[in-house]
Amino acid sequence: MNTTVIRALTVLFGVNLVATLIHYADNVARLNAYPDLPTTAPWHILSFLAIMLLFGIAGFWLFLKNHPMLAAYFTYIYCALNFVVLGHYTASRLNGPVSEYGMAIHLAIFAEVLTALALLLYVGRLHWRLRRRGPTER
Repeated sequence: MNTTVIRALTVLFGVNLVATLIHYADNVARLNAYPDLPTTAPWHILSFLAIMLLFGIAGFWLFLKNHPMLAAYFTYIYCALNFVVLGHYTASRLNGPVSEYGMAIHLAIFAEVLTALALLLYVGRLHWRLRRRGPTER
């Protein structure tokens, strides 16, 4: 992988990591402020975060070790797990109206989703370009 790609991946993973950690820290610290999580315990949230981060760290590490195809698949899973935060808005899980969320909650959720989307699009484009080149040109 060239340094421009590694630099872009570092920024995208880093920004997403910050957004993700802010959202999950807020989730744990202010669990009662999330009307859709009344029966969730902090360890449920932290366990999910740990599993999700394993995929992200593995994906990033595989990019650094020049295994971009496998790295892309780990990153796709990581991004998909980031999108799970949209579950806060599903009607079947809500015990209260979305309007009960404070603005900070909406911002944390959307920051995580948007940064995951940016990472997903970049990695998808990179993956597509690598597949077109063929195995000998990677």
